Amino acid sequence: MESVSTSQPLSNEPIALPGQPGDVIGGKYQIIDLIGAGGIGFVVSAIHVELGERVALKFLRPEARSNQELVYRFGREARAAVRIKSEYVARVLDVGSLPDGVPFIVMELLEGKNLGEVVRDKGPLPLELAVEYMMQACEAWPPRTRTASCTATSSPRTCSSPNARRG
Repeated sequence: MESVSTSQPLSNEPIALPGQPGDVIGGKYQIIDLIGAGGIGFVVSAIHVELGERVALKFLRPEARSNQELVYRFGREARAAVRIKSEYVARVLDVGSLPDGVPFIVMELLEGKNLGEVVRDKGPLPLELAVEYMMQACEAWPPRTRTASCTATSSPRTCSSPNARRG
C-alpha cells in the first residue's frame, strides 16, 4: 500500500454530502448539516430517527475512497476508537455503509469548540492550560496505544476543549 499524508486535504473541491438535509442514511440517521471537514474526510450532524438522539456521521471524501490504504485506515479507526472509553473522546456508536458501499462511522456528537477554535479565538494557551489539555489527550489513549505514532494523527481540530458538552 502507498503511504498517504493526511495533513493536507486531498482536494479543495467543495464537500458533496452523501445526501441532502432531511435524507436518511443507513435507514436510521437523518442528515442535518455539514459540521466539519478535514484532510481525508468530513462530518455531518444527524439525528437517529428512532431514538431522537443527535449524532455525528463521519465519511471519507470521494477522492479518498479510491485509495485502499485510506479506506482500510478509516475502518481501523472505527475498530480502535470503539474500544476507547474516556470522557475525553467521542464514542463510536455504530458503523455502516451507503448502498453504493461508501463507509461511515457514527459517533457521539460533542457540542462546543474544538481546541483549534479555542486557540484561534483566544491565541496561544497559557502553559498550564496547554499541559492540562495534553494530559487529557494522553489519558484518552488506551495504555497499549500510547505511542508517538498514535498521536501523529491528532490535531487541535480533532481535540475538544474540556468544556465541550456531550450532545
